[in-house]
Amino acid sequence: MFATQRQITRYYLSKLRETDPHLQVEFNGTTLNSTYWIVAHLIWAEDYLLLRALGHQGTGIDWLDQFKVGSDAGAVTLDLEFKDLLDIQKEVHQTTLAHIASISEEEFAQDNALDIRFGEEKSKRYLAMHGIRHEGVHSGQLSVIVKLHGTKAI
Repeated sequence: MFATQRQITRYYLSKLRETDPHLQVEFNGTTLNSTYWIVAHLIWAEDYLLLRALGHQGTGIDWLDQFKVGSDAGAVTLDLEFKDLLDIQKEVHQTTLAHIASISEEEFAQDNALDIRFGEEKSKRYLAMHGIRHEGVHSGQLSVIVKLHGTKAI
């Protein structure tokens, strides 16, 4: 499921190829996160929710916390080309898919390693489901950005 969700995200990113990834578009007085921030945030989320919370050591990428939940999207200081960011996203995703595939049914039933809670729920299975949902939300944001740039998409 996560691999197919990423395909949708990559589809919308392909529609933004000719746009400035740092541009924060505005709609009805609300400024949206940039494409760059969204991609970096998705890398952070994979590391946090789908690697470390599921028992993996994580990526060790030192700049990820600039893109955690609640971070200021306008205060990004990362000096990394967007293409390189996309390459990192692909690498992290492959690591994540391999890690998820290595988790047994019994392990999925265990509490997550970071004690993240959604209400009373804190199983690794729930965190994996939430990570997939989280990606879908941001994929939807990318679809809006595509439309605001006047590009046709589904």
